[in-house]
Amino acid sequence: MDDSLRSQPCPRQGPRDDSLRSQPCPRQGPRGLDIRIPIGLLFWITGLLLVVYGLFSDPAIYARSLGYNVNLYWGAILAVFGGVMLLLARLGARRGKTSARAAAGSGSPPKASSG
Repeated sequence: MDDSLRSQPCPRQGPRDDSLRSQPCPRQGPRGLDIRIPIGLLFWITGLLLVVYGLFSDPAIYARSLGYNVNLYWGAILAVFGGVMLLLARLGARRGKTSARAAAGSGSPPKASSG
């Protein structure tokens, strides 16, 4: 098998440190991309487009939906969901930075669990 296809150990773990192999390595995917960012942007932009369309469209097209402006309501729901995803991505990135700083500043290697 090609060496580039093998799973790489976590940066905090040495290549010969077998005691830490069982601990999960937090990864965000290829090149550190958090999946919540593109998903949040997709839903947020789609929601905003639906809200704008719902605000400026002809009210006569909503006769089939009992007069409810479905585009406006669902656009708001999608925009809120996208905003929550973006907020969670930002909070997750902030939490990752603080835990990386704490791990780098501790000076001692993590202890293996004896269990």
